[in-house]
Amino acid sequence: MDGQFEKIQEKITQRRVRINISSRNEHAPEIEHYIHTLKERLRCVYNELPYKKIPARITAEMVFIAIFRLNSFPRKNGI
Repeated sequence: MDGQFEKIQEKITQRRVRINISSRNEHAPEIEHYIHTLKERLRCVYNELPYKKIPARITAEMVFIAIFRLNSFPRKNGI
């Protein structure tokens, strides 16, 4: 999370959730890799469709399905 969430950090840690607050312009490689993978999968689905323009609803559903598929299996290093 970025610095905007520092105000609620205390409430979140009380619920035993570990958070990592990063500074401005700090890179989070795990998140950037996830976004890159998601974009790659969406490009694949988009190029398979026979349409030239896609409505916003179909785009939203494409993103939902891609995220659902990525989260269906646990990661090698844990959940």
